[in-house]
Amino acid sequence: MMKAITGGTDAVADVTVGVRQGDKTITASSVHGDTVMASVEAILKGMNRLLDKKETE
Repeated sequence: MMKAITGGTDAVADVTVGVRQGDKTITASSVHGDTVMASVEAILKGMNRLLDKKETE
């Protein structure tokens, strides 16, 4: 899900993604002035959380 926090040319995007591996799903979010960067950061956060959970098992 992506929503604009502010409007205009200097808008800030709030992106929330779900990352799934097998039966585990992690939700992660990121806020950035660039929608693509917010999306990439959210995906990386989700992947890192999945890897952290895998290492602790």
